[in-house]
Amino acid sequence: MLRVGNSYSRGQGVAKDEARALQCYQRAVELGSAVAMDNVGTYYAMGRGVAVDKVRAIAWYRRAAAHGYVPAMNNLGVLYSAKVQGKPDYCQALDWFKKSAEGGNATGMWHLGQAYRQGLCPQARSPKLARQWLQNAVDIGSQPSAAGPDKFAAEQAALELRKL
Repeated sequence: MLRVGNSYSRGQGVAKDEARALQCYQRAVELGSAVAMDNVGTYYAMGRGVAVDKVRAIAWYRRAAAHGYVPAMNNLGVLYSAKVQGKPDYCQALDWFKKSAEGGNATGMWHLGQAYRQGLCPQARSPKLARQWLQNAVDIGSQPSAAGPDKFAAEQAALELRKL
């Protein structure tokens, strides 16, 4: 069901249909797919086929993260660093970025490096840790086998390193 949902989401081989994609993802969730849980979270976070609902998005991302899906941990960091329920929670975001980064996610490494560089969470400003995590993102995203998101994170991390 996950692949079918991806086909509807991207319009590959079928007409693009966000509502149908979401239905497929929800069926894949019933089968235990953490990736589908993350996808449903993204649908709520972005308002794809449903109304934007950041609280529901967080709940879905938390489910995926509880199943060990590392990209969902990064997505939680992104949402907590944005305005959810009134104001950003940078410390909560930092915690999720750290979990994602420690799980080997280059995007999480990039975001964690940014968080340490900007120091938005009290006592979390550390140019040394920022440099370390940004370099890790560059290293992972520069490998020939790196996927698109990792390559993008590596490019962005390289730009951030120049600011240090």
